[in-house]
Amino acid sequence: MPGGHAIKSILQETDKHTAQDELNCGGCGYSTCRKHAVAVYQGLAETRMCLPYSLKRFEQDRSTLEQKYDLAQRALAQEYEGCTMIGDDPRTRGILQLIQQVGPTPTTTLIRGESGTGKELTARAIHQASLRSDKSLVTVNCTTLSDIRLESELFGHKKGAFNGATTDRKGLFEAANGGTIFLDEIGDTSAKVQADLLQVLDTGELTPLGGHSSIKVDVRIIAATNKALEDGIEEGWFREDLFYRINVFTITLPPLRNRLHSIPQLVKHFLNQSARKLNKNIHRIDDLALEALSRYHWPGNIRELQNIIERAVVLSPDQTIRLQQLPVIFAEFVQQKQSETFHKQGSTGLRQMRDNQLNQVETDLLCEFLNKSNGNVTAAARLANIPRRTFYRMLKRHQLDPLSFRKQKNRQP
Repeated sequence: MPGGHAIKSILQETDKHTAQDELNCGGCGYSTCRKHAVAVYQGLAETRMCLPYSLKRFEQDRSTLEQKYDLAQRALAQEYEGCTMIGDDPRTRGILQLIQQVGPTPTTTLIRGESGTGKELTARAIHQASLRSDKSLVTVNCTTLSDIRLESELFGHKKGAFNGATTDRKGLFEAANGGTIFLDEIGDTSAKVQADLLQVLDTGELTPLGGHSSIKVDVRIIAATNKALEDGIEEGWFREDLFYRINVFTITLPPLRNRLHSIPQLVKHFLNQSARKLNKNIHRIDDLALEALSRYHWPGNIRELQNIIERAVVLSPDQTIRLQQLPVIFAEFVQQKQSETFHKQGSTGLRQMRDNQLNQVETDLLCEFLNKSNGNVTAAARLANIPRRTFYRMLKRHQLDPLSFRKQKNRQP
């Protein structure tokens, strides 16, 4: 039998701190709360058997979930801001026109483009322009789940279909019934998942894992990929019949380096967005920093630009973003421009002589590394102990062609 201290401790676990808290409702199967506490101490019962305690916890959990859902909705609205696509360049205007044309139709759409070009944003814009905009848009990243988990996520499963399947579960296709499902990076799916997707596209029916009967669904499919699916067909990792089913209408998103004229608009948009998110009064970027952003090649596309602007807003000590708040790599572009301007002015003196000498030393070193690597840029960058992209920028700055070094070495006896 437990002592008084042990009983008091168990009672407090179920929010019974005074005698008035002991309701003795009998919901746990014991006539009094203290008898229930004795049973818990003896291992014959559990604290969650207390009905008022469990109801209170359920209510608290429900309130917490509602708050999290509200915060998630606000974060999503802030992230996409009505699915607005920013840019006034011809490529962006063409994309917006395609979205308006395909949006109101039920046509299956394939969005192609490099990572970070805004494929999910485009899918949301298509959904908002469709007749299904009042229904759900369900997003699935096909790269983050194993094959069996992805099948379960998409098509659902029956109890016992695999280890851990303790109950029946509906898939996202059922959850999106009447709405739209966005399959991000569809090129990373397995042959089994591709076959099941083809069945849904052809018949509008799916079969849950471990199930024997099909389920009818009405879902519009929008797919996206950063891979060349035509190569996948030739190499055997993507089904040709599925490709033609999803490639009914294609939207190809240009990389940011091909639409640099939209950089000022994008910077302004992300600057205002980050200022609201971080609760900072920053809405200006100086000309030097903006020019550095406009001269960059943006391998990470729009997502990289968004992250850099948010980082700059965090670091800015006042109401303006300057070059100092940008990553060090952007200073190289400014230095390059200053050097070009200096040489155009025909100035003479110590600074010009120093720059000329440094450029010559850098050129000689690049040539040496290229000679050692037989014109292989990856191997040359490794020898120089610098990133390959940086090596490429240096080659471009000094107008060096790595292929010329490869030919030169091959001609040697």
